[in-house]
Amino acid sequence: MQISRASQATSGFFYGWILVAVLLLLVSIGMGTTMYMYSLVAGAVGQEFGASRLALMAGSTGMLLVMGLLSPSVGSLLDRTSSRGLLIVSSLVMGAGFLWVAMSSHVWMVIASYILFISIGAAALSLLTAATLLTRWFVRYRGLAIGIAALGTQFGGFFYPPIFAATMESHDWRVAIGGMGVLIMIAGPLLTVLFVVDRPALKGLRPLGESADPAAQTATGESAPATPKLGWGQLLGDRNFWLIVFIAGAGMATNTSLLANLSLFAVDLGEPVVRGAFLVSLVAFIGVFASPFLGWLCDAINLKLVVAIMTLCQGAACLLFMSAETYTVLLLAAAFMGVGGGGVFPIFASMVAQIYDTRVYGQVLGASTLANSMLAANAPLLAGWLYDTTGSYRILLLGLAVFLLLMTACIPLLRVPRDPAERLGSPLPTM
Repeated sequence: MQISRASQATSGFFYGWILVAVLLLLVSIGMGTTMYMYSLVAGAVGQEFGASRLALMAGSTGMLLVMGLLSPSVGSLLDRTSSRGLLIVSSLVMGAGFLWVAMSSHVWMVIASYILFISIGAAALSLLTAATLLTRWFVRYRGLAIGIAALGTQFGGFFYPPIFAATMESHDWRVAIGGMGVLIMIAGPLLTVLFVVDRPALKGLRPLGESADPAAQTATGESAPATPKLGWGQLLGDRNFWLIVFIAGAGMATNTSLLANLSLFAVDLGEPVVRGAFLVSLVAFIGVFASPFLGWLCDAINLKLVVAIMTLCQGAACLLFMSAETYTVLLLAAAFMGVGGGGVFPIFASMVAQIYDTRVYGQVLGASTLANSMLAANAPLLAGWLYDTTGSYRILLLGLAVFLLLMTACIPLLRVPRDPAERLGSPLPTM
């Protein structure tokens, strides 16, 4: 389909920004109700069924493993087919999973629901989908657009946990999580049908900031057909790919392990569950500002410097949580976690976008998500085992801090091409 200059110039407000807002809401459903709420659900389930921390963390680990395993398939589907059917079906499956949790009579039913149902929805209603779609819609402001959409994680984390905690105290945790399931089954399909559009060409537009020169479009790959040109052997042999995997994996492992236990940190100090929920909301609130700001910085300054900001803030959060003996220190640790954790996915998505061509973006992002999810998924389970064994999270938090420091030292090894044409087809040459 040929796109005229007139249609782009006279279209007024760029529709891509509407898509950003809608994807923010969809991500809030997929990520906010899982990553940020899991510690609250785990606390309620553990209290009712008398489950160990290890058993409770099995649900989070299993969910993350399945999400990681599904990521390459989701990425490939997004490269080749419409996202609308995927988002609708995933919303219905995820909502049904929360309803099953509400009706569970044993802790293993809760764990099975997170692994078999909720994980499917979270894999599609995710930043993987948002980043893949927005990479097609934006050339200019791409990092900012992805960073705003990534706010869905923090948006969900800010609003859902306090509502869940209040409903749990006034009624029951089953009522709270069952209501969440119904909301997802209605809101997800409705937002998708009304607003999600896969490519700018379907609305007679070009990506924002794309050159009108056909030769330039071909060179950058922004308007070329979505035909993958990067072989799996080439991808897996690329040093950049594995650096992205381990750097993003360190960030995600820190996020998942801390979020899965965050409210429990407060409970272990003798604080009520509402104050534990406030820690979750504080992380999300700070992330609301950190996510788009760090995404914008990826566009505006050196990408490697922004990656270092992320890893160092997360490392500081781990050390503060490890030494916390008062609720005030927990608040300070949550603040650092909000800055570093809020930037994980926008920075991860920007690394892939600045190193690989957009035609293989879903493939690369899906494959790297699978790999770093294997690192991240085991962190909550390890946290639960260490707590049951030692009665403390200190060893885990120290290990995460050291891992983040090592990844910070590896950041200079990333090779980011200056010429967009270097992103085409083959990975960058290794030293």
